[in-house]
Amino acid sequence: MAPSNAQKKALAKAKRGIVSTGAMSSKSGFDQAALQQNRDHQCPHCERTFKQLDRLRMHVARQHADVGGEETSSAATVQGGLDGVKKGKAALIIAEREKLKERARLERESDPTAKPNAPTPFSRMSCKLPSVILREFVQKQKEFKSPRFRAKEESAENGGGWTCKVVLADKHKPDKDKVFFWKEKCETKEEAEHRVAVVALAKIANSLPLQRLLPTEYKSTFVECERLEAKRLEDAKNHAAREEQRIARMKSASKREVVQVLTMSEEKRTLVETLLKEDYVMVSSADDDGADEDEEGGVNELCEKLESLGFVREDALAASKATKSTLESALDPAISWLCVHVPESRLPALYAPKLLNDGGVVLLSKPTASTSSASADARPTNPTTAWLWERGYDQKSCEDAVSEHSGREDALAHLFGRVLAKVSTEHASWPKGDPNFNEEEWNEELMAIEAICGEEKVSRIQGGGVRVNVDTEVGIGGTLEVYLPKGGGYPCVEPPIIAYHAHGESREAFMRATRELARIAVENCGAPCVYTLIDAAPGLVKFETRGDVKGASKVRTPTSALPMPKGTDLLVPKHASARETKSVAQRTPAKRQRERRGMSQAEMSAESDRLRDAFDEYLHMAKKGKGDPFAMMTVRSNLPASGSREEVTRAVNKASVIVLSGETGCGKSTQVPQFILESEIAAGRGGQTNIIVTQPRRISAIGLAERVAAERCERCGDVVGYSVRLESKQSAKTRLLFCTTGVLIRRLLSDPLLENTTHVILDEVHERSVDSDLLLLLLRRVIAKNPKMRIVLMSATADADLFDSYFKHPSPIAAVSGVSTTQVHIAGFTHPVREYFLEDVFEMTGHTVGRGGPYAKRKQVRRVKSNERLEATLAEKAVKRREERIALGLERDDEDDDDDGDEDDENEEGENVPEDWDLVDDEHAYEVKKSQIVVDESTAESMVPMKTATQIEEERRRADLLAEASRELARYAPQTKSSIRNVDESIINYDAIEQLIACIIRTEIEQGTNALVPPPVAGTKPKDVGLGAFLIFMPGQFEILRLIRKLEQSRLLEERDVGTLRILPLYGSLSSKDQRRIFERSPEGVRKIVVATNIAETSVTIDDVRYVIDTGRAKEMQYDSLRGLSVLADTWVSQAASKQRRGRAGRTAPGARFAMFSRAQFANMSPQQPPEMLRTPLQQLCLSIKAMSSEPVAQTLGAALSPPDACSVSAALDELRALRALDPDEALTPLGRHLAQMPVDARIGKMLLFGALLGCLDPILTIAGAMSGRPLFFSPKDNRDAADRAKRSLSANKSDHLTMVAAYNGWAKACERGKPFERRYCEEYFLSQQALEAVRTSRSDYAQILADLGFVRREYLSNMRRHGSGGTEADSNSNVTRVVKAALVAGFYPHVVRVKHPETKYVQTNAGAVAKEANSRELKYYSKDLGRVFLHPTSVNFHCGKYESRWIVYSERVETAKVYIRDNTMVGAYSLLLFGGDVSVEHDKGFVAVDGWARFQAPARIGVLIRELRQRVDQLLSDRINHPTAHLTSTPVVRALLELLASEGH
Repeated sequence: MAPSNAQKKALAKAKRGIVSTGAMSSKSGFDQAALQQNRDHQCPHCERTFKQLDRLRMHVARQHADVGGEETSSAATVQGGLDGVKKGKAALIIAEREKLKERARLERESDPTAKPNAPTPFSRMSCKLPSVILREFVQKQKEFKSPRFRAKEESAENGGGWTCKVVLADKHKPDKDKVFFWKEKCETKEEAEHRVAVVALAKIANSLPLQRLLPTEYKSTFVECERLEAKRLEDAKNHAAREEQRIARMKSASKREVVQVLTMSEEKRTLVETLLKEDYVMVSSADDDGADEDEEGGVNELCEKLESLGFVREDALAASKATKSTLESALDPAISWLCVHVPESRLPALYAPKLLNDGGVVLLSKPTASTSSASADARPTNPTTAWLWERGYDQKSCEDAVSEHSGREDALAHLFGRVLAKVSTEHASWPKGDPNFNEEEWNEELMAIEAICGEEKVSRIQGGGVRVNVDTEVGIGGTLEVYLPKGGGYPCVEPPIIAYHAHGESREAFMRATRELARIAVENCGAPCVYTLIDAAPGLVKFETRGDVKGASKVRTPTSALPMPKGTDLLVPKHASARETKSVAQRTPAKRQRERRGMSQAEMSAESDRLRDAFDEYLHMAKKGKGDPFAMMTVRSNLPASGSREEVTRAVNKASVIVLSGETGCGKSTQVPQFILESEIAAGRGGQTNIIVTQPRRISAIGLAERVAAERCERCGDVVGYSVRLESKQSAKTRLLFCTTGVLIRRLLSDPLLENTTHVILDEVHERSVDSDLLLLLLRRVIAKNPKMRIVLMSATADADLFDSYFKHPSPIAAVSGVSTTQVHIAGFTHPVREYFLEDVFEMTGHTVGRGGPYAKRKQVRRVKSNERLEATLAEKAVKRREERIALGLERDDEDDDDDGDEDDENEEGENVPEDWDLVDDEHAYEVKKSQIVVDESTAESMVPMKTATQIEEERRRADLLAEASRELARYAPQTKSSIRNVDESIINYDAIEQLIACIIRTEIEQGTNALVPPPVAGTKPKDVGLGAFLIFMPGQFEILRLIRKLEQSRLLEERDVGTLRILPLYGSLSSKDQRRIFERSPEGVRKIVVATNIAETSVTIDDVRYVIDTGRAKEMQYDSLRGLSVLADTWVSQAASKQRRGRAGRTAPGARFAMFSRAQFANMSPQQPPEMLRTPLQQLCLSIKAMSSEPVAQTLGAALSPPDACSVSAALDELRALRALDPDEALTPLGRHLAQMPVDARIGKMLLFGALLGCLDPILTIAGAMSGRPLFFSPKDNRDAADRAKRSLSANKSDHLTMVAAYNGWAKACERGKPFERRYCEEYFLSQQALEAVRTSRSDYAQILADLGFVRREYLSNMRRHGSGGTEADSNSNVTRVVKAALVAGFYPHVVRVKHPETKYVQTNAGAVAKEANSRELKYYSKDLGRVFLHPTSVNFHCGKYESRWIVYSERVETAKVYIRDNTMVGAYSLLLFGGDVSVEHDKGFVAVDGWARFQAPARIGVLIRELRQRVDQLLSDRINHPTAHLTSTPVVRALLELLASEGH
């Protein structure tokens, strides 16, 4: 039968490769197998197509040979695969058609009305299989490679069948490959591939009409996959929306700064609460009965208010009684009382941290007469209970312990366990018993104790224990019992059981001692400690209250929270107020004064006769020309002052105040006091005479006293004596006392009128030190009330009219009347001195300074000279401009106004950064820099104040000197001129000094001793000084010791070349014995070289000095604006001081002065040093004034010789209040009393005190030393990155200060290994060796101060000098970082900034949104007084992106275009609360604030406990005023502080 037309068309299409074109006829009859293929062949493994089948086979064999299994590259398999595809398609079409036919037939049979010859319906369909559709779709996409099917045939054991997965590999990103699975078993491999292809198409081909293209049998699979995919997409969309909302909430929350939550564990709350209750006692009051009556008869507003807040009525009544008030105005102190005394379970939820524990009863009512407080805890009748009660435990606890345990030793162990739980937080975790316990060791320990203490005092207790009779320091015999714990845990794993008692007497005192013994036992756990307990026990029993002796129980209340109505004494602290006490140092002089005033008239007359007889004998021997009196009188008569004896004595008898000026070398310091004393002795008033001579330095006081005693042929300490700090030589016979100004000021504290003093002589008043000016102020008040006293003011360069007018015509503010004054001038004589400047030194020695040398100038940043008035005007204008901008709406008036306006700040690193912090190298001298403000020239000119006539004259004189210096320089060699241009004169040139000394000695050897000095004045006979000595002026001790080391190791000064040299130091802290060596004449052939500070300028005469070498530098207390504190800085001396130094060379013979500065530098020096009171901060002076007087400081200083500016006084008082050294009423706090006795900056002093208090003194000493001198780290401009990396490598705990400690400790270890290691260490970490050595010196000085005050033991000081560290209890917490940081807060507060972290940013990941780490530039810092500030790039915290705590303290800041802080440390919340400013508690809101700025969220109970603990710290310092001790770290207050600090990890 011939094919129909439709079959012919289908055959033709099949020949051309067209399988289906849409509709198909229902007729059949064509042979599908007869159709010939005529189309492109596609590779089953990739996208390539081929026209010829053999090409396809070759391609598969070459490119896909590694495809194994079912995808082999053989031609037969390829052909079979292709044929299978074609057969599958045709079979699918035929099978579909047959299904439709069968369906049509069934429909016709069921429907009789249907036409019998109706055609069979055949729907339009595609013949493409799912895998083909997937390949075609992927081929058109650009991101995926051809799909790879991985079919897997299951084993027969698993039921057989095929599963498959398909991989769509990403062309560009391998990690973006997509994999789809079909896990249901199929009969054939092809079927599994089609099914997995449907899954893939449902996921990635949503744009295709797959519902129409897919064969019918795969449509259900596609529909299910499509449903699942739609559900997945919907879930993903909902998840994304929720994530977006979460991120939005977090962003909104991040913009609002959440107040930090403050937590305190139950254990620590109990510890602090116990401490607060123990420190205060209830004292009976006569008003108690009246209070009860008021409560019963009237309305108790306070009680009702407390009940409305949720307190129990009984507790409210107790609080009302404790506060002695029924008014609602006492609500805050009542709540504070309740928070401490009421158990947490009874507190309202708003005030309690947690409802964790119950128990404890508050005293609700006053005991009646029949129920006294003494009987509340009376001796129990039960013998076992009474036995426990005698050992200090309360009756209720004893009864409970007896009921729970069978034996009394077990009950005691239970009660003592409670004591241990309060002492140690690890008590619960201790193992109970030791399986390796050896009883022999216990017996050996007992035998040793019996041998040491004596068998009569020691007895053994049956069952394992020892009883020792102890004689306490309070006079009560005690018994110490030590028991072995069950299981034999002592001494390896647990402490012994301790009972310390006096058989029921003084139970509270012995119980406190028991707790202390428990602490000692815990500390010594692991080693035998019974003897340690016996040794400590006698001194632990102390009667701190009246109740300690009686043993009565009391109700205790924190006084700081309670009002004290007038006339009541309900609550009394155990120690008196600091204002009502005087220190031991203050009381001792008063006692001496009373002893002197006790001398009778007859005794005075006898003493006068004795002195006159001795003086007559002295004069007789001198006139006879024999003995020491004649020699001394000859020396005295040769002094210029000898001719002014009568003039001086007449002036003293005539006027109340004598202003005496005398030229250098006239002998006024030794002769004027003797003139006055001898005049009084000759007049018969020697017994009543008492002359005090003040000197600015201790060496001057000691040296002059010994010299005057020698001139009188007496022993120093009899008629003539001295008194300086820590050393004194005087007796009841002393009538002429040399002392320092500080000693006389302290004497005025106890004897304000100097009633027993007849004459006061102030020497060197021209120096105008703070002590000197203060002493003038005080003496003007004294002489107004004690007109019989005489005051003599002496100086070489004094402005006589200024001092004369100060006493004769006082200002109205002084509130004293004027006194009679007179002036005396003593002519002097000084041998000629030849001057040499730096130009001459270079010319003589041939020393040169190149541009790149260590003493050459460095490139400096141009600076604008600071002008305080200009700065103040600019600041005022800036404030006005900001107010205008706020009014116009151009700027917001809130704290974060910089947030939007400083967008460029994140991109600025190092711009406008003050370069003063970066030390160029180790040789530069550290000088104080003032903050600079850059302004327009026109603005500056208009704002600079008019110059006075004196200033104009000084500038004219300076110009003349500079012109002369320029003319003189022209005559020197070119090499010298070049060196002068290159040299940095602020650097001490040790090499030049060494060469100069060698040159001078060689010149003397070659040309004679007078080669470099001028000839003597005609008619004079200079003293033969032999080998003339050298006097070299250096700035400080460190520079002195460095120069001595260099000279001792010098090859230019070897003995064979220059002879024997004796090099001696001279500085203030040198011992008196060593200081006296400078006055001794050197042996024959030995030349003396004295290297001294400026203490050798005045009042000290070294007879054999011929040469003076002056560096022109001195150390002086100045205010460092970069650091905001007083520092001892290197400065240029004044021209007057330089002339004083020059005069040291011409005292006994002609000499020479070699200045290590040029003539031009001399011209630029100030003519006179301004008064110290006008150039230094006044904090220490204010403290001294408050220690002596209760009147306002501003009023006192307003009467000074040169009154400081009122703004400076106000600023000093504000800082002292911020340091808590003064209270708001300008009265000294306990801390202020200590600081007033410390000769250091107030902030450093406070930090040192708290370092000793907290047991972390060693690192604090290092930090204080580093703050007081030049910076430890230097940063070369050409290698700053390496310097910053080196510094950061030493950093730890986000702290610049602890980085200094690490640097110093590393240097100390390197020094122990030798000089090469020390030098290498400094080079590696860019450290200044000079600064490190200066820190070492400062550490010893500060430790000496603390030892003098009693805050550390002398043992600490000796250990430090021997080993470099103290190592006693003062360093017990030196390795605890958070404790060190607490001491830093104590010293630096209120220099605190708050860190504001940026808005948290998130990045999307497969697991969701993840917080992105912040960049360090995104953090912002705010201070209370300045607003936004910036970290300096040299800080180790500059690159920090996150702080665990939001608080940072700093020690240095400077203001340029921005305010920068550099040395800073991250600190925790408790450090700020316990050592910062005033703590306030908002009970109802649950907030605690420090100075109203730093806020924390905390329940009222925690806030009250912290505030009360702060009060105990002040009380502890107050106690140490009268009772200094070195065991501060063992006090309960300090232990509580350390426990709280241990809660933090910062």
